[in-house]
Amino acid sequence: MPQLVVDPGLHVLDQTRGGKFDPGPAPAGVTVKSIFCARSDIVPAQYDYRVVEAGYPLTIYARDANGKTRIAVLELDGGRLRLRSAD
Repeated sequence: MPQLVVDPGLHVLDQTRGGKFDPGPAPAGVTVKSIFCARSDIVPAQYDYRVVEAGYPLTIYARDANGKTRIAVLELDGGRLRLRSAD
């Protein structure tokens, strides 16, 4: 069953600026299927594509001014990068 594992040392914005994205080793018995990132808005950052390039969909979530949670997923679709709304 899928589970959410929080890594306080994983900072997508910082780690994608420097080049290739590498989330580091997963805890024993865990396989990383996607990366979740809390942000101030759901607009992808300049280098977010590097997460997808590394083989992980990137789920970005943020709360809007009304407190509603907004979710966007940056992923590959038929070899093309796409952003889809998941809210």
